[in-house]
Amino acid sequence: MDDTNHNTQAPETLAQLTQQLWGIKIFIAIGAALGLCTALIYLAMAQTTYKITMIVGPVPTMSKANIVNNAGDNAFYNSGDATTTLLNMHQSTYRTILRSPRIAGLILKMPDHVNAISQDKKYGLISIHPSQWSADDMSKYFEHHIRMTPVHNATDLIKISYTHPNPDFGQTLLRQLHAFTDETIRNDHKKLIDDRRRYITKALSETLNLDHKKALGYLLVDLERESIMVNSDHSYAMRVIDPPSSSARPFYPRTNIVIAMMLFIGAFCGTFVGFCFKR
Repeated sequence: MDDTNHNTQAPETLAQLTQQLWGIKIFIAIGAALGLCTALIYLAMAQTTYKITMIVGPVPTMSKANIVNNAGDNAFYNSGDATTTLLNMHQSTYRTILRSPRIAGLILKMPDHVNAISQDKKYGLISIHPSQWSADDMSKYFEHHIRMTPVHNATDLIKISYTHPNPDFGQTLLRQLHAFTDETIRNDHKKLIDDRRRYITKALSETLNLDHKKALGYLLVDLERESIMVNSDHSYAMRVIDPPSSSARPFYPRTNIVIAMMLFIGAFCGTFVGFCFKR
């Protein structure tokens, strides 16, 4: 009777805990075995996915050297703050737009891409049906599967990664997302330049002050410089530094992690059941 009470009491020392665990070793072993079986079944059924990565960076801005020489000591052109601000704005906008509903809606209009995305499975087991999704749904999918992180020791570079069972499609999708995002930023800036050009042109025709006319003229010249950059045939906001490439080995599921995790969970459940049974 005393031994039974002793076994059901909360352990006060490591030796007592070890003794109690040894007493329910069968439950722990059964729990661990069930956890191992669950892990093996999951690994056999789970979909294998690969990680595709791409690195992008800012597009170098057009040099202002000639404009500065023509402008003399005008502070507007001698400052490099405008260029830095523009690069930061492009990078921030790029990060925001790439996974936004605007870009997701464009992908939804591409049947081949939608069919390829439907091959992906949630948690490696549950089928998805992107053909029934809205732009917001596709955007949420991108937010879950696409990661954007700064490259080590190069904060102006962005590493974009995507996981998918078909590495070839993953590379194609990253290229397409980059193209759509860069073109969207370009078109938005075109509209902004046109609006500003109309405003400055109107202001030039209405002002009589020579200093104002000169300042507005400098602004108009700068807009024309931006217009040249916007209408170029190359990347506008961000360019591909390292093209998309896929991992040689599957990214998910990770066999060692899954087995270790399920063994631990199974052993823990077995321990819990064993203590409950012994009470």
